[in-house]
Amino acid sequence: MIGSTHRTLAAAAALAVAIPAGVGPTHTAVLTGLAVAASSGPASPDADQTWLAWLPGGHRGLTHWPGLPAAAAVYLHVTGGPWWAWGLLLGWTSHLLGDAVYGRTGVPVVPGWRVGVRWDCGADSDAETVGRVLLRVAVAVLAGVYGWGWAGLPDLLPLLLAVIQALIPLT
Repeated sequence: MIGSTHRTLAAAAALAVAIPAGVGPTHTAVLTGLAVAASSGPASPDADQTWLAWLPGGHRGLTHWPGLPAAAAVYLHVTGGPWWAWGLLLGWTSHLLGDAVYGRTGVPVVPGWRVGVRWDCGADSDAETVGRVLLRVAVAVLAGVYGWGWAGLPDLLPLLLAVIQALIPLT
């Protein structure tokens, strides 16, 4: 899965969590920004290709194990950890979900056992391009519902899609 798809999925996940939880606009923006930041690049599970390359399992090894974000969620819940940490956790978890669907190898559950749909992925993948476009529509709809409610959505959808396209290019 390419970075722009990971980032779009993270934005959709953050909005999908923030809206029903009744999170205010500032916190929603911060959660979404942190989720996007943790979904792709050096702060994401793909850090196992750069500065965390020394960890066991190589790419899609330990950093892609769902037990890490599960343990972090339990810790945050039990300790009442900082609210913004949930944004980072959403980004990390959405990355794993994306790799489980589009990753060629799935994600590790236990050593030697990986799960995933394993759809074709990459910049030239039709399946990932369709998924990325659908996720952009989801982000636009969620942002529109959050900001203006269902009634104002039809008028705002083209504007929201244009903003998303500018922020998260297709490639």
